[in-house]
Amino acid sequence: MHPALLIQDIQYCILDQILSKKTINAFARSCKAFTETALDTQWRDLDSFTRLIECMPHDLWNRDIICSRLDGIDEHTFVSNQWSSYTRL
Repeated sequence: MHPALLIQDIQYCILDQILSKKTINAFARSCKAFTETALDTQWRDLDSFTRLIECMPHDLWNRDIICSRLDGIDEHTFVSNQWSSYTRL
């Protein structure tokens, strides 16, 4: 591999051009040099909180309950309604 491809800024530029999460996931699994950058790109923009919550142990959540509670919550709603509670900590 060309040494320029080992620079993370260049990797981010490459991965930012890829729109498919499947392709980014394939980058993360196929090339050790791209793993960290690809995973950062994969998790940077989440469609919902559901995928993040699914990373927790299964005995802590029930998919049906979480999905029904998170429906209708977008990033703006979360920030405007709940950010103040996190800044008090």
